[in-house]
Amino acid sequence: MRKSIFLILFLASSALYAQELTVVADSKGHLGYKDATGNIVIKQMYDFAEPFDANGIAKVGKSKKYGLINKSGSEVLALAYDEIEQREEGIPTRIKKGKSYGLIDPSTGVILLEPIYSYVSKFNCYGLAWLTQGGKIQTVDGKQSISGGKMGIVNKEGTLLLTPKYKGVFEFSLKTLWASQPVYGDAELLSTFSYGLADTLITDCRYLGFSSSPLSCMDAGVMNMTGDEIIKAKTYTWVSKPVEGKMRYWNVKSKKEFTYGYYDISTGKDSPCNTVASNINELKWITHGDFHGNIAPVNSQGEWYFINQKMEKQKSGFSAVKYKEGMNGNTGFYAGIAERSSVIYDTTGKEYCSGISFSDVELPDAHYGNIQNFALNVNGKWGLYSKEGKQLIAPQYDYMYSSRYGIYVYKKGNRWGALNEKGKVIIPAEYISVVFPVEENPKNIWVMTPVDSLYYNYSITKKQRLQKPYVDVSCFKNNMAWASPSKDNKRRVAEFPGKGYLIDGNNKCLVDKPFSYKKYEDVKTEVINNNGRPLTANQANKLILRLSRGEERYAIDSIVPSTEWDY
Repeated sequence: MRKSIFLILFLASSALYAQELTVVADSKGHLGYKDATGNIVIKQMYDFAEPFDANGIAKVGKSKKYGLINKSGSEVLALAYDEIEQREEGIPTRIKKGKSYGLIDPSTGVILLEPIYSYVSKFNCYGLAWLTQGGKIQTVDGKQSISGGKMGIVNKEGTLLLTPKYKGVFEFSLKTLWASQPVYGDAELLSTFSYGLADTLITDCRYLGFSSSPLSCMDAGVMNMTGDEIIKAKTYTWVSKPVEGKMRYWNVKSKKEFTYGYYDISTGKDSPCNTVASNINELKWITHGDFHGNIAPVNSQGEWYFINQKMEKQKSGFSAVKYKEGMNGNTGFYAGIAERSSVIYDTTGKEYCSGISFSDVELPDAHYGNIQNFALNVNGKWGLYSKEGKQLIAPQYDYMYSSRYGIYVYKKGNRWGALNEKGKVIIPAEYISVVFPVEENPKNIWVMTPVDSLYYNYSITKKQRLQKPYVDVSCFKNNMAWASPSKDNKRRVAEFPGKGYLIDGNNKCLVDKPFSYKKYEDVKTEVINNNGRPLTANQANKLILRLSRGEERYAIDSIVPSTEWDY
C-alpha cells in the first residue's frame, strides 16, 4: 500500500513538473501561474513573476523581496532577497540581501555563498569572480567602485578559493613594452586593481600579487590563487609572472643601482644575473627574458647571452634575441643574433645550424603549420636551411620567411613573391604584398599589385592571377574567402562599404548577398552545410537577414526595398 501511494504521488508530482505553466494576473494585478487548460495552479499572490526555466524554477517577488519557487509552488529560495540577478545555466547567480552579496546555484536555489560580502563581481572566461569583504561602494566620475575591502576569489562551482585577507590583490595582467616583444612570450607584470563594479578578473589567477595596500604593487608578495605564499611582500621591488617555474625580479637597491635575476619557485633559490649602476627608470635595454624550457636570454650592458636552468652561461655576444613557440606547447626556438655568428637553440638547449655563418634568422612559426625549416641571412642574402643545416634554397633573396604551410614568401628588390620548398617560384616577385595562407596546401593566395594597391586572387594550381580586384579580403580557407570588391580601382571605392561576398577559389560568388566580415564564419558554415554549393538568392537573402537582424539602419524617410523585408 505504501509503495502504491508513493508511486501515485510520484507520478502526480512528475505530471505537475512536466506541464507548461504560464504567468497569469488577477484583476488586482497579483501574479500566479496557470496550466494549459487555464486552471490556476499556483495562487496569484506575487507582485513579480518570471516564466519557469528548463529546471522548473522561477523567480518571484512580493513587497520588493525576491525568491525562487518550483512548479508545485514550494519555495526553493525564500522570498528574503533584495536582488536575484538573471540566472544563467552553469554559472552561479548573484543575490543581494540588504547591502551584502552572495551566490546561489541557479538550477536549484541552493545557497553557495551566504550574502556576507560587500560585493561579488561577474565571472570571467576562466570561471572566476572577485569578491570583497568590508569596504564600501562609491561613485567617482560616474564609475562605481569599492574601496577599503579585502579581496577574495570564488570559482563557478561556488567554492571560495582565496579567502579575503589582503586589501591589495593584484593580477599579472600588465602587458608592458617589454612583454610586447616576441622574445618575452608570457611575460606580464603585476597591475593594480581598481575594484570597479563592472570589472571582472582578467587572468586564470594561477599566480597573484598581494600587499596591505591596493594602491601600489611595488614590493608585493606573490601567492597562488588559494593564498599559499610563494614569496613574502617586500622581497623584490617588481616581479613578473612565473614561467617554467621561474620568476623574473628587479630589486632596487638605491636610486642609482638595481639588481635583476630569477627566483626558482620549487627550490626557493634566488639567482641574481647582474647589478646595474643606473636608475631603473632610465634603463635603455631590457634586462632578461623568461625561461622557455631550458633556455632564457639575459642582457648585460646592451649585450645578450643565454643561460640554462642551472644558471650556467651559454653562448654570448648577441645584439638581439628572437623566440617562437612550438606546436601545442612542444619545443620552440630561441635565436641569438650577431653579425655572421648567430645561433639557434631549441628550448631543450640543443643547437641548430651550428656550422653555418649567418647574421639573421626567421624562426618557424607554430601558427603556420608544423614544418620546421629556417630562413637564414648568409652573406647578406636569404636562403632556406633544414634543422640539420642542409641547404634547401641557396641564399639569393633580399628577405625570406620560414614556412607558411609549405609556402615560402620571399622578397626580391622591393617586390614580393612565393616559393615552394624546392625553391621553385610559384608566385613571381611582382607584388607589394603576399598575404600568408592559413591552411595546409593552399590553392589560392591573395596578392596586392603595385598598380592599384588592390588585392587579387592568385591561383597556385593555375599559376595565374585572376582579374577581379578587391578592396578588403580574408584568407582562403576550405576554398572560400570573404572579399569586398572594388568598383573603381583608382579610388578604391567598394560597392558596399564594409561589406563583401563569399567567393570560392575561382572568384565564383557562393552567397550573392553582401555581408560584414564578422558574419564570415556563420555564412561559410551555411555553405558547408549546403554541401559547398552556392546558396540560392532566396537562401542567401534569408540567411543575411537572419544574421544581420537588428544591425541594419535606414533613413527615417527612406523606402526599404522588398529584398530587405523579413516576412
